[in-house]
Amino acid sequence: MRRPDTRQTILRHGPVVRIAHALLALSVIVLIVSGLGMAERLPGQAVSMLGGHVWLGDLHRQLGLVFGVAVAGLMLFGPAAGRRLIRDMCRFRRGDATWFRSFVRYVLAPSRHRPQSHDGRFDPGQRIVFAVILGSAAVLTVSAAALYLAPVGSTSLLAWALRIHVVAAVIFIAALAVHVLVGVGLLASHRNIGRVMFGDGRVKQGLAYTLWPTWTAGQITDSNADAVAGQQHGTPAAASGHTDLARRLDKARPE
Repeated sequence: MRRPDTRQTILRHGPVVRIAHALLALSVIVLIVSGLGMAERLPGQAVSMLGGHVWLGDLHRQLGLVFGVAVAGLMLFGPAAGRRLIRDMCRFRRGDATWFRSFVRYVLAPSRHRPQSHDGRFDPGQRIVFAVILGSAAVLTVSAAALYLAPVGSTSLLAWALRIHVVAAVIFIAALAVHVLVGVGLLASHRNIGRVMFGDGRVKQGLAYTLWPTWTAGQITDSNADAVAGQQHGTPAAASGHTDLARRLDKARPE
Protein backbone atom coordinates (compact mmCIF):
# COMPACT_ATOMS: atom_id res chain seq x y z
CA MET A 1 0.00 0.00 0.00
CA ARG A 2 1.02 3.57 -0.62
CA ARG A 3 2.20 5.56 2.37
CA PRO A 4 0.18 8.58 3.57
CA ASP A 5 1.17 11.84 1.89
CA THR A 6 3.07 13.66 4.64
CA ARG A 7 2.95 16.93 2.66
CA GLN A 8 -0.83 17.24 2.89
CA THR A 9 -2.56 18.55 5.99
CA ILE A 10 -5.93 17.99 7.61
CA LEU A 11 -7.97 20.39 9.73
CA ARG A 12 -7.95 19.33 13.37
CA HIS A 13 -9.56 22.37 15.05
CA GLY A 14 -11.54 25.25 13.56
CA PRO A 15 -11.23 28.93 14.56
CA VAL A 16 -13.99 28.79 17.19
CA VAL A 17 -12.23 25.97 19.08
CA ARG A 18 -8.86 27.69 18.80
CA ILE A 19 -10.21 31.02 20.09
CA ALA A 20 -12.02 29.27 22.98
CA HIS A 21 -8.82 27.38 23.80
CA ALA A 22 -6.82 30.64 23.80
CA LEU A 23 -9.30 32.33 26.16
CA LEU A 24 -9.32 29.27 28.40
CA ALA A 25 -5.52 29.14 28.46
CA LEU A 26 -5.31 32.85 29.33
CA SER A 27 -7.83 32.44 32.16
CA VAL A 28 -5.98 29.44 33.57
CA ILE A 29 -2.64 31.27 33.47
CA VAL A 30 -4.12 34.23 35.36
CA LEU A 31 -5.72 31.90 37.91
CA ILE A 32 -2.47 30.00 38.48
CA VAL A 33 -0.35 33.14 38.83
CA SER A 34 -2.84 34.88 41.12
CA GLY A 35 -3.24 31.71 43.20
CA LEU A 36 0.51 31.34 43.62
CA GLY A 37 0.68 34.99 44.61
CA MET A 38 -2.04 34.51 47.24
CA ALA A 39 -0.21 31.48 48.61
CA GLU A 40 3.06 33.45 48.80
CA ARG A 41 4.71 31.09 46.33
CA LEU A 42 5.96 33.99 44.19
CA PRO A 43 8.80 36.40 45.04
CA GLY A 44 7.62 39.45 46.94
CA GLN A 45 8.83 41.77 44.21
CA ALA A 46 6.78 39.86 41.61
CA VAL A 47 3.68 40.06 43.81
CA SER A 48 4.15 43.81 44.20
CA MET A 49 4.55 44.23 40.43
CA LEU A 50 1.32 42.29 39.90
CA GLY A 51 -0.67 44.55 42.24
CA GLY A 52 -0.12 43.04 45.68
CA HIS A 53 -1.71 40.22 47.67
CA VAL A 54 -5.08 41.90 48.13
CA TRP A 55 -5.54 42.67 44.43
CA LEU A 56 -4.37 39.21 43.38
CA GLY A 57 -6.73 37.64 45.91
CA ASP A 58 -9.72 39.58 44.60
CA LEU A 59 -8.76 38.74 41.01
CA HIS A 60 -8.37 35.04 41.82
CA ARG A 61 -11.72 34.79 43.58
CA GLN A 62 -13.70 36.73 40.98
CA LEU A 63 -12.12 35.11 37.93
CA GLY A 64 -12.34 31.69 39.57
CA LEU A 65 -16.08 32.19 40.14
CA VAL A 66 -16.65 33.21 36.52
CA PHE A 67 -14.46 30.35 35.27
CA GLY A 68 -16.27 27.72 37.36
CA VAL A 69 -19.74 28.93 36.36
CA ALA A 70 -18.76 29.14 32.68
CA VAL A 71 -17.30 25.63 32.57
CA ALA A 72 -20.26 24.15 34.47
CA GLY A 73 -22.68 25.95 32.15
CA LEU A 74 -20.86 24.66 29.08
CA MET A 75 -20.96 21.09 30.34
CA LEU A 76 -24.63 21.21 31.34
CA PHE A 77 -26.25 23.61 28.88
CA GLY A 78 -23.69 24.20 26.15
CA PRO A 79 -24.01 23.21 22.49
CA ALA A 80 -24.09 19.53 21.61
CA ALA A 81 -20.65 19.82 19.99
CA GLY A 82 -19.17 20.99 23.30
CA ARG A 83 -20.75 18.10 25.20
CA ARG A 84 -19.51 15.63 22.56
CA LEU A 85 -16.03 17.08 22.94
CA ILE A 86 -16.08 16.50 26.70
CA ARG A 87 -17.50 12.99 26.20
CA ASP A 88 -14.74 12.17 23.73
CA MET A 89 -12.17 13.43 26.23
CA CYS A 90 -13.31 11.07 28.97
CA ARG A 91 -14.44 7.97 27.06
CA PHE A 92 -12.19 4.95 27.46
CA ARG A 93 -12.31 1.69 25.57
CA ARG A 94 -11.22 -1.88 26.11
CA GLY A 95 -7.69 -2.31 24.88
CA ASP A 96 -6.58 1.28 25.56
CA ALA A 97 -4.32 0.09 28.39
CA THR A 98 -1.95 -1.66 25.98
CA TRP A 99 -1.57 1.56 23.97
CA PHE A 100 0.72 3.19 26.53
CA ARG A 101 3.63 0.80 26.10
CA SER A 102 3.67 1.37 22.36
CA PHE A 103 3.40 5.12 22.86
CA VAL A 104 6.45 5.22 25.14
CA ARG A 105 8.47 3.43 22.45
CA TYR A 106 7.17 5.88 19.87
CA VAL A 107 8.13 8.95 21.95
CA LEU A 108 11.63 7.58 22.59
CA ALA A 109 12.24 6.56 18.97
CA PRO A 110 9.59 8.05 16.64
CA SER A 111 11.55 7.07 13.52
CA ARG A 112 11.48 3.36 14.44
CA HIS A 113 8.17 2.86 16.26
CA ARG A 114 4.57 4.00 16.14
CA PRO A 115 1.82 3.87 18.76
CA GLN A 116 -0.81 1.16 18.73
CA SER A 117 -3.91 2.04 16.72
CA HIS A 118 -7.05 3.20 18.57
CA ASP A 119 -10.47 4.46 17.52
CA GLY A 120 -10.80 7.58 19.66
CA ARG A 121 -10.90 11.24 18.69
CA PHE A 122 -8.13 11.66 21.28
CA ASP A 123 -5.49 9.08 22.08
CA PRO A 124 -5.70 7.28 25.46
CA GLY A 125 -2.89 9.40 26.92
CA GLN A 126 -4.69 12.61 26.04
CA ARG A 127 -7.89 11.27 27.52
CA ILE A 128 -6.24 10.48 30.86
CA VAL A 129 -4.64 13.93 31.03
CA PHE A 130 -7.94 15.59 30.12
CA ALA A 131 -9.81 13.50 32.71
CA VAL A 132 -7.33 14.54 35.42
CA ILE A 133 -7.57 18.20 34.37
CA LEU A 134 -11.39 18.15 34.35
CA GLY A 135 -11.59 16.20 37.61
CA SER A 136 -9.14 18.43 39.47
CA ALA A 137 -10.84 21.53 38.04
CA ALA A 138 -14.18 20.25 39.40
CA VAL A 139 -12.61 19.72 42.84
CA LEU A 140 -11.08 23.21 42.69
CA THR A 141 -14.51 24.68 41.91
CA VAL A 142 -16.28 22.80 44.70
CA SER A 143 -13.59 23.55 47.30
CA ALA A 144 -13.58 27.22 46.26
CA ALA A 145 -17.36 27.32 46.69
CA ALA A 146 -16.93 25.83 50.16
CA LEU A 147 -14.43 28.56 51.01
CA TYR A 148 -16.92 31.19 49.81
CA LEU A 149 -20.02 29.77 51.48
CA ALA A 150 -18.61 28.39 54.73
CA PRO A 151 -20.32 29.99 57.75
CA VAL A 152 -18.29 32.47 59.74
CA GLY A 153 -16.34 30.70 62.44
CA SER A 154 -16.33 27.26 60.79
CA THR A 155 -12.55 26.96 61.13
CA SER A 156 -12.38 23.23 60.53
CA LEU A 157 -14.43 23.38 57.31
CA LEU A 158 -12.34 26.26 56.00
CA ALA A 159 -9.10 24.45 56.80
CA TRP A 160 -10.18 21.26 55.03
CA ALA A 161 -11.52 23.14 52.02
CA LEU A 162 -8.24 25.04 51.74
CA ARG A 163 -6.17 21.83 51.97
CA ILE A 164 -8.28 20.15 49.31
CA HIS A 165 -8.06 23.25 47.11
CA VAL A 166 -4.26 23.30 47.32
CA VAL A 167 -3.87 19.57 46.59
CA ALA A 168 -6.26 19.80 43.64
CA ALA A 169 -4.33 22.82 42.34
CA VAL A 170 -1.04 20.88 42.43
CA ILE A 171 -2.61 17.97 40.52
CA PHE A 172 -4.20 20.38 38.03
CA ILE A 173 -0.91 22.19 37.35
CA ALA A 174 0.99 18.90 36.96
CA ALA A 175 -1.51 17.54 34.43
CA LEU A 176 -1.55 20.88 32.64
CA ALA A 177 2.25 20.80 32.39
CA VAL A 178 2.07 17.41 30.64
CA HIS A 179 -0.59 18.77 28.27
CA VAL A 180 1.55 21.81 27.42
CA LEU A 181 4.73 19.75 26.97
CA VAL A 182 3.07 17.58 24.33
CA GLY A 183 0.75 20.21 22.87
CA VAL A 184 3.40 22.77 21.92
CA GLY A 185 5.38 20.17 19.98
CA LEU A 186 8.51 19.96 22.12
CA LEU A 187 8.65 16.18 21.75
CA ALA A 188 10.26 14.92 18.54
CA SER A 189 7.30 12.57 18.11
CA HIS A 190 4.89 15.54 18.05
CA ARG A 191 6.94 18.04 16.08
CA ASN A 192 4.86 20.95 14.67
CA ILE A 193 1.73 19.80 16.51
CA GLY A 194 1.52 23.26 18.12
CA ARG A 195 -0.05 24.73 14.98
CA VAL A 196 -3.18 22.69 15.75
CA MET A 197 -4.11 25.18 18.51
CA PHE A 198 -1.72 28.08 18.00
CA GLY A 199 -1.63 28.23 14.20
CA ASP A 200 -4.02 27.43 11.40
CA GLY A 201 -5.52 24.41 13.16
CA ARG A 202 -4.06 21.93 10.67
CA VAL A 203 -1.84 18.89 11.12
CA LYS A 204 0.12 16.84 8.60
CA GLN A 205 -1.77 13.76 7.46
CA GLY A 206 1.11 11.44 8.32
CA LEU A 207 1.21 12.65 11.93
CA ALA A 208 -2.60 12.63 12.14
CA TYR A 209 -2.73 8.98 11.03
CA THR A 210 -0.10 8.11 13.63
CA LEU A 211 -1.83 9.83 16.56
CA TRP A 212 -5.55 9.56 15.70
CA PRO A 213 -5.99 6.98 12.92
CA THR A 214 -9.75 6.44 13.04
CA TRP A 215 -10.59 10.10 13.59
CA THR A 216 -8.40 11.02 10.62
CA ALA A 217 -10.09 8.45 8.41
CA GLY A 218 -13.46 9.92 9.34
CA GLN A 219 -12.46 13.45 8.33
CA ILE A 220 -11.48 12.83 4.76
CA THR A 221 -13.70 11.94 1.86
CA ASP A 222 -13.96 8.39 0.61
CA SER A 223 -12.10 9.26 -2.57
CA ASN A 224 -9.23 10.91 -0.71
CA ALA A 225 -9.17 8.06 1.81
CA ASP A 226 -8.91 5.49 -0.96
CA ALA A 227 -6.15 7.52 -2.61
CA VAL A 228 -4.20 7.59 0.64
CA ALA A 229 -4.86 3.94 1.38
CA GLY A 230 -3.70 3.06 -2.13
CA GLN A 231 -4.52 0.10 -4.30
CA GLN A 232 -3.55 -3.50 -3.92
CA HIS A 233 -2.90 -5.55 -7.09
CA GLY A 234 -4.45 -2.74 -9.14
CA THR A 235 -7.84 -2.99 -7.38
CA PRO A 236 -9.25 -0.03 -5.44
CA ALA A 237 -9.32 -0.67 -1.70
CA ALA A 238 -12.88 -0.97 -0.44
CA ALA A 239 -13.66 0.87 2.77
CA SER A 240 -16.07 -0.66 5.24
CA GLY A 241 -16.41 2.01 7.86
CA HIS A 242 -13.91 4.28 9.54
CA THR A 243 -12.45 1.60 11.79
CA ASP A 244 -11.65 -0.73 8.89
CA LEU A 245 -10.14 2.14 6.93
CA ALA A 246 -8.01 3.14 9.91
CA ARG A 247 -6.64 -0.41 10.16
CA ARG A 248 -5.58 -0.30 6.51
CA LEU A 249 -4.04 3.13 6.95
CA ASP A 250 -2.23 1.88 10.04
CA LYS A 251 -0.60 -0.84 7.93
CA ALA A 252 0.39 1.78 5.37
CA ARG A 253 2.23 3.93 7.88
CA PRO A 254 6.02 3.62 8.05
CA GLU A 255 7.46 1.62 10.91
